[in-house]
Amino acid sequence: MITLEAPETVHAGEPIEGVVRGAERVRLFVRRTADWNGARDSAVTRDKEGVVVEAGTFVLPAVQGPLTFRGEHAEVRWSIVAEAQGGARDRVERPFELVAPLTTTYEREAAGGYRDRPTETTTLEPYFGKHHVEGPRREEASATEPLALLAGKLSTFFTSIMGGRTGASNVTLDVTPSRVRGGDEIVAKLSFITSEETVVESITVELVAREYWGAARGPNIESHAVTVTERVRLVPAPHDYEARLKIPAAATPSWAISYVGVMGVEWFVRATILIDGVADNVSEFVIGVAPF
Repeated sequence: MITLEAPETVHAGEPIEGVVRGAERVRLFVRRTADWNGARDSAVTRDKEGVVVEAGTFVLPAVQGPLTFRGEHAEVRWSIVAEAQGGARDRVERPFELVAPLTTTYEREAAGGYRDRPTETTTLEPYFGKHHVEGPRREEASATEPLALLAGKLSTFFTSIMGGRTGASNVTLDVTPSRVRGGDEIVAKLSFITSEETVVESITVELVAREYWGAARGPNIESHAVTVTERVRLVPAPHDYEARLKIPAAATPSWAISYVGVMGVEWFVRATILIDGVADNVSEFVIGVAPF
């Protein structure tokens, strides 16, 4: 029978050491599992490339992320799996918590001669998952975007074909920096053009964080809105507005894992231009909140 001794807590970016006994040769690998509301059919499991070792101590390659996460709906878990090779297919699995590294800077001796071995410095970068994308929300995401975003587009479309107000055009939302950490400040810049005199009831900019899986949305983890301007009459011209928002110090990190749609935690900035009681335009910009 296989016995596996492994750490209960692992720091991202550091090799995983342990001891395995009970079989001459054992295949070891790291497993990542994510699910939505604990549903088995939503679970996605990815096995990192393993190694086959003889009984005794072992070292598995470092894992960068996403870190262990337990939200209201989404969850990310990590474990080490040991499988006996050969005859009996004995198997054991040990869960562990993947947490932020103790340091993000590592120094090691570079290759070289005995008398000349310079030190190389490596900086560990946070890993969000390959499906994490920062920048303006793409139009092709409209099938799963919030109702406010869809309603704004429908309102603009119908008023234009009915010969109503033209509202704002050439709307762009830019957020800098697009990758931040807890406690950082971001600047949202909204630009648009009015082709005729237009009364804008309000312009708001909101910082939002939420769990999601495909079209499913959990309640907002974070939501903070700033009113950039209240009722104002705009002349035909380009217009620029700016808002500063602060990321909470203990912000939940961004991550994105793909399985029949993308699952994860996303942070984004939403700008809403309100005209005649409806959202004339709703723009969103996805940012990345790093875990360290």
